[in-house]
Amino acid sequence: MSQGELRLEGLEKYYGAMHALDGFSLHVGAGELVVLLGPSGCGKTTALRSVAGLERLDGGRVFVDDQDITHQPTAKRNMGIVFQHYSLFPHLTAAQNIEFGLKIRRIAAAKRRDRSRELLELVGLADLGERFAHQLSGGQQQRIALARALAIEPAVLLLDEPLSALDAKVRVSLREEIRRVQKEVGIATIFVTHDQEEALAIADRIGVMNQGVLEQLGTPAEIYAAPATEFVAEFVGKVNRIHGTTTREGTVLTRGFGAFSIGGTLSAGSEVAVLVRPEQLGIRVVADGDCRLVEMSFLGSSFAAHVQGVDGSKVVVAVSPEESIALSVGDPVEIFQRGPTLLVLPQQDNANVQIPEYAESD
Repeated sequence: MSQGELRLEGLEKYYGAMHALDGFSLHVGAGELVVLLGPSGCGKTTALRSVAGLERLDGGRVFVDDQDITHQPTAKRNMGIVFQHYSLFPHLTAAQNIEFGLKIRRIAAAKRRDRSRELLELVGLADLGERFAHQLSGGQQQRIALARALAIEPAVLLLDEPLSALDAKVRVSLREEIRRVQKEVGIATIFVTHDQEEALAIADRIGVMNQGVLEQLGTPAEIYAAPATEFVAEFVGKVNRIHGTTTREGTVLTRGFGAFSIGGTLSAGSEVAVLVRPEQLGIRVVADGDCRLVEMSFLGSSFAAHVQGVDGSKVVVAVSPEESIALSVGDPVEIFQRGPTLLVLPQQDNANVQIPEYAESD
């Protein structure tokens, strides 16, 4: 392993009867940003806190480079940590907050000041070093918290939902800033979030977690376009679930929206559910169409066309502004396939899964 790599092997953590981490393993390369993504209670924050030494593991090991740090206290793990809440010392200036960890390590005052100025420049706040926390915006405070975490030159950077307390516009700006700084410093980083857009925008790789298990680890493009499990497909992005029956031609004849090409080797006559994203569907008005356009939602750069099939089920189709001109609520329409399906699930595997026809995560 090269300097600054993080390796987690089979982490186990229980809270009473709850299995918070179930054999969780992960490798983060030097300079790599891995996002742990999942709903509340999936284990992502427990994983990060376990890496930091803030949670005592019930099993598994944590390595930085080739050193086993599983049983080392937090203070000796050489990790920079940024939490959701900025937690700046209110009686210290921004520069003094950045210097705090260096002062604890008894670094000379001149070197502390030089390091503080360097990091203020790095996070784009070179002129604000003498301000106190109450004189800074939320986004500025979080930049100072990031600079403070980096001041000690940690081997690993841990970010626990660092943007969730900020408004939407600031979040977008700051996530780009965090990505720039992380790449410039070249530090192995774990970033925890429940925001799928945030994860897709900044990650080198995304680990999708569910009930303490890492369901899939891959690039943002892989996670979105080739989900490995039903949970990943429905948690990351928007997805339609359409029921039907397979045919000998490698297609599914759906109950309300015509035929879909699926490939694969499922035998004819199998009852299945097809998962497909809105942008993988198209819509056109036809005089004798069996489906009806029942709603159009404006999303800014596109529209969401809600279509009801002959069986009463509904799907959502992504429509460009140009395409929307030809559509009106109440039109008879037909749906056609624009891209490959995500997954085809045997119907018996879904008998006890209660998920709406169109699922959209928070």
